[in-house]
Amino acid sequence: MKQIEPEILTFRSYHAPERKQLRGLYSVLQPFDKNLHALALYKAFSHDKDGLDWTYLPYGPFYSESSFFNWVDMNCLTSDPLFYTVCIDEILNPVGMLSLLKIEPNHGKIELGHVHFSLALQQTAASTEALYLIMKFIFEEMGYRRLEWKCDNANERSKRSAIRLGFTFEGLFRQHWIIKSRNRDTAWYSIIDKEWFDIKVKLENWLDPNNFNKDMRQVKKLSEF
Repeated sequence: MKQIEPEILTFRSYHAPERKQLRGLYSVLQPFDKNLHALALYKAFSHDKDGLDWTYLPYGPFYSESSFFNWVDMNCLTSDPLFYTVCIDEILNPVGMLSLLKIEPNHGKIELGHVHFSLALQQTAASTEALYLIMKFIFEEMGYRRLEWKCDNANERSKRSAIRLGFTFEGLFRQHWIIKSRNRDTAWYSIIDKEWFDIKVKLENWLDPNNFNKDMRQVKKLSEF
């Protein structure tokens, strides 16, 4: 059997992500600020009356401001995970969160997680653009080699999102965690740097204003590009 020779890389130094604003046509990602964002996010998330959007996350739903603020204090004020707030409208209305975590500058590797979009953000151009903005930041500004996406294998919506955005399914970690007294098998996905250009082109074509009608309904699906 022929031995596979490992790819030899020229050493380079990667850096931890900066806390900086990322602006697009439909959305803005701002580094999370409790004083500016927490109350507005709690109100946006509260429109999910049944708390179903929290089903596959290890925390939530939150039915009081104090419980949400306590969670924020314990989880959202660190450099890893580094949380961002997704904002829309000219007044930068907070409608969602995401984070960069498991940041490994020595390996140029990072994970995108804690993605929680309110009903006002779901299935909009802004939601896709927010993910595009953070992906572009990771690969082009940070120069990282690998971006990971992990989710509960029962979370069909998250798995569809990963594939739609161009992630490749890598496998299943069986009985990975116990979440809310349930077994969690974790599905792993990734994008690597050599794949990013083609993914970027498709996302930018889909996000082009000409791909939306006056009601912001898509003309062509992302999968059609």
